Amino acid sequence: EHYLKTDCIGIQLEAFTLPMLKEAKLFPELVNYLKQFGFYLSKQLIPHGSFDSQCECIFLKEDISWPEIEIIKKVYGL
Repeated sequence: EHYLKTDCIGIQLEAFTLPMLKEAKLFPELVNYLKQFGFYLSKQLIPHGSFDSQCECIFLKEDISWPEIEIIKKVYGL
C-alpha cells in the first residue's frame, strides 16, 4: 500500500468478473480499492478466459504530470 500511495503511477492487472478463484477480489472491488489510492481505470480490455471470467485492466494515477504517464498512454493507446 505504501508503494501505491507514493511511487506507483500505473498498474496492469488481470481482474476477475466472475468468482472463479476462492477469495479472489472481483473487478468492482479492485476498482474501489485502487480508487482510494488515486487510481482510475483507464482501459479495460476485452474479457477472456472461461465464460469471459477475467479481463486485463490498466489503471493510472489521477492528476499527475510525470513524463512516464504519456509514454504509458502512447503504448496502450489511451
